[in-house]
Formats: sequence, C-alpha cells, structure tokens
Amino acid sequence: MMIAFKNNRPFLQTGHCVISDYDVDWMEQVLLEAAQDAGTTLPCSREVAQAVMLYLEKECPLHAVPLDYLFNRIRKIGQRALSDMGGIYTLGTSFGTRLYNNVISDIDAYTYGGWGLYPDEGSEGITLENNLVYDTKDASMHQHYGRNNILRNNILCFSRECQVAVTRVEPHRSMTIERNILYWQKGDAFGTRYRGIANGAKLDWSKNLWWCCAGEPRFNGKSYAEWQTGGRDAGGLVADPGFVNPAARDFRLRPGSPALKLGFKPFDPAEAGCNLTLNR
Repeated sequence: MMIAFKNNRPFLQTGHCVISDYDVDWMEQVLLEAAQDAGTTLPCSREVAQAVMLYLEKECPLHAVPLDYLFNRIRKIGQRALSDMGGIYTLGTSFGTRLYNNVISDIDAYTYGGWGLYPDEGSEGITLENNLVYDTKDASMHQHYGRNNILRNNILCFSRECQVAVTRVEPHRSMTIERNILYWQKGDAFGTRYRGIANGAKLDWSKNLWWCCAGEPRFNGKSYAEWQTGGRDAGGLVADPGFVNPAARDFRLRPGSPALKLGFKPFDPAEAGCNLTLNR
C-alpha cells in the first residue's frame, strides 16, 4: 500500500486500485472528540473540517522532503516466507535523499525479491552510499526502474543469484554505479533473471572493484575486458579487495587494498545499529 497526496489531498494506492477523493468525516470526528475532551461542543464541526481541508488544498503546497536513512542495521528480512522486498525500499522521486552507512544482511525470499538495497517504482534522485550489504538471495542492489540514482562506495558481497540487477531498460540514465566493491562466491555478476543490464539499460559505470572467489568473473557471459567494451566501468579492476576475513563476514580492508587505488573510501560498519549502553 502507498499513501501519497494528489492535489494536496491524501489518497491510498493498493495494488492497481486507487482510493481518493473520500470525505472528511475522519477530521470531523477528531474535532468532535477534541471538543468533548475540552468539555464543550462544536456545532459547526463539519464546516470547520471542510474549511481545514480547503486551506490545505489551496494554501499549503506539498513538496517531497529529502530523507537521510543512515546507520541502521537491518537483517533477517523475508526468510523465505515473503517475496519482492528489500532491506531498504524506496519508490518515487526523492531528490536529495541519501541512504548511507547502513548494514544489511540475510535478506531471503520465498520466490524472488530478496534484495539488499531496492530502489523500486520510479525511484529518482537518491544516493546509496557507504552501505555494507551481504548474504542476500537475489542481489545486493536491484533497481526496478528509476532515474539518476547513484550507487557509490558500497561493499556488496555474497549475493547468491547476482550482485547488482536492473529490470527495466529506459530512455534516460537509470543509475551511476561507481567505486563499489563487489565480491561473490560464484556465478555471473549480473545473473540471468533480471535482464536490464544485458539489454542495454543506461548505466554509468566507473572504478568498481570486482572479485569472484570461484575464478574469473563473468559479466552477462563475457569476460571483464569484453564487457568493458564501449566504455563500461572505466578505471575499474578485477582483483581481490583484501578483506580481513570474508568467511567470518569481516569486511574491513587490509592495508594496501587495491580498492583504495580506485578511490574507495573505507567506512566502519560497526557504527551502524543501536549502540546504547543501558543502566541496569
């Protein structure tokens, strides 16, 4: 379900159905209860409610508010009981929104859609940066469709089906993907289910570090050099990033990591999550 505003009136969207232009009885009821709590009456409650709604519609323009979604630790979502979900999910235009310094892990799905970062349904103007995502089913990052999003300086590891995915091919630039570390066990970097990358989605790749533990990585069935043809991932590299202990999910970088030469800026995943000390 999505709750949004159209012409400054609230409406609900659930599935393919939109519920809008409903009356203001709910606001009238709130006014009546407030008057009752104050020990008085409000004989013109409906007129007041309608006046408030009219004011909101005419005098209070609404704008999308940029959000910061940061330093969260998100894990064990879906667990083969649900499908089509992500550790962090976005939709729609949201210029200036930043999703950063989150740790997302163990996202699993019943059929499809066990993603870590999931910009869906026209996500636009969002920066996804300094996130650690690992042990997902379908992809560490999947964009259904969107415009001018940025995936930068993330550590994306051990997704089982593919590492990054895009579903829809669109006429505009869908995403910039730069200075990320992508590290996985086996299989094609882009898998076979989500075909947007293979079919020519407009993505700006640069300076990413790739490593497949099973051997030479494949990119839509091609070698890295073959896939780079046409200017993809300029300045990128296939090399072991030098994690401290990836088997134990310790993704700190050892000194001299080749990721540093690509401009990757280390961040501390330990800062994510609740670190409160309770007085007992």
